[in-house]
Amino acid sequence: MGTYKNLKNTVNSLTCYISQYSKSFGDSIGNRFRMRGRIRLANRWARHHPKRFFIYFLVIMASLITINETIYFLMKKNREEKTSSAILAVRPMFDGRHCIDANREGLKIQFSQLIDEGNHLLFRLDSLYNKPVKTASDSLEIYHVMKKIETISNILDNETEFETD
Repeated sequence: MGTYKNLKNTVNSLTCYISQYSKSFGDSIGNRFRMRGRIRLANRWARHHPKRFFIYFLVIMASLITINETIYFLMKKNREEKTSSAILAVRPMFDGRHCIDANREGLKIQFSQLIDEGNHLLFRLDSLYNKPVKTASDSLEIYHVMKKIETISNILDNETEFETD
């Protein structure tokens, strides 16, 4: 019983302290709605009807928890949609990166084929140069093979320029 009086005294002193600074606002609302009288009546009703008060209390708390969880669920769902939409917004960049990587792999394959073709042409050119007797068609073939090797060499030189930039 002593702690109740201490609590009541603390609340009263706190109320007096707050009312000094918010006298006009607090008094106007308190007088307008007669809050002290209503609180006194509600406390008296709760003392006389403890079972009803407890049931009302449980219903109100369950309602508040349900509303809180519903709001949390909706906010979480909204956050997930924002996250998924942010991921979907980034997806085209990754698709572009995959396209670039696929093109790069295709270029590597093409350059390796060019190198193989160049090696084959060099072997062919070597065999044509080592012929003891060359005909006019051999000379024309040597010329065409040298032009192809030169073209391949230019392509590969341009590729190395792109890589160094």
